[in-house]
Amino acid sequence: MQLKVLSVPAVSDGNDEENERLNVFLRNHRILSVRRELVSMEGMSHWTFCVEYLEGTESQVSGGGAVASKGRVGRVDYRTVLDAEQFARFVQLRECRRQVAEENHVPSYALWNDDVQAELARLPELNKATMMSVKGIGKGTFEKYGERVIELLNRKLKDEKGGQSVSEDSRDGES
Repeated sequence: MQLKVLSVPAVSDGNDEENERLNVFLRNHRILSVRRELVSMEGMSHWTFCVEYLEGTESQVSGGGAVASKGRVGRVDYRTVLDAEQFARFVQLRECRRQVAEENHVPSYALWNDDVQAELARLPELNKATMMSVKGIGKGTFEKYGERVIELLNRKLKDEKGGQSVSEDSRDGES
């Protein structure tokens, strides 16, 4: 996975060279995520895009997750975009999400999608503050589902560690 930062003027001056450069880059790479921010400095504004990507287009990159035909995004193989520890956490979170969804009689995607789950898996620690820092997890989502997911995840981690408590105090910054 690689990162690319691109900027585009917020107000067009008639020269769309920067827009075209961004579009060419997006068409020619397997895009994993895009974060954008509007930046204003000294009376000038521009959009800054931070793009996570893999080299190549769908036909050049194997493993799923590429942009499919007609601009639709295909499935992402999270084993290729997360490290081993993060992917293990992703799998644990998927099971917790499934259980909470069943308890609430809603589909799993009603809690959050896999992209949001991958961001949660990247967090060094899962708590209210870190969970709500992820785009896609708002106050309402956290209030409905967040505490229960954290509770289930901690229980899974405790079971994996042979019954040892995995409280924030006992972790001392470890994840």
